[in-house]
Amino acid sequence: MPRNVPIAPEKEREIIAPLEKDSHASRVARTLGDISYATAWRLADRNDIVLKAGRETMGRPRLPAEVWAKIAREVTANPNATQKELARKIGVSRSTVGRVMRAPRDAAR
Repeated sequence: MPRNVPIAPEKEREIIAPLEKDSHASRVARTLGDISYATAWRLADRNDIVLKAGRETMGRPRLPAEVWAKIAREVTANPNATQKELARKIGVSRSTVGRVMRAPRDAAR
């Protein structure tokens, strides 16, 4: 569906019906074939349809609380260690260690 083209009421109903059954905008868009994920998402948002299914698979996997706590303990136990050293020791990526280290600063803002 081209950009900035109003959606006909019939087409809108045709999109909303599957969104109410399946709360995964991307899957609904692929099934219908002639709309984009963004169109399905916008219609769901306008019609107060919560898109739960897509959110579970969206983005990077969340870090379990146990791993987060383990990283925080290692950071406080070894304040002079580099992020890279800590990441190797714990078995996570360097950027994950950095996120845990930044969390207290970000919360203070």
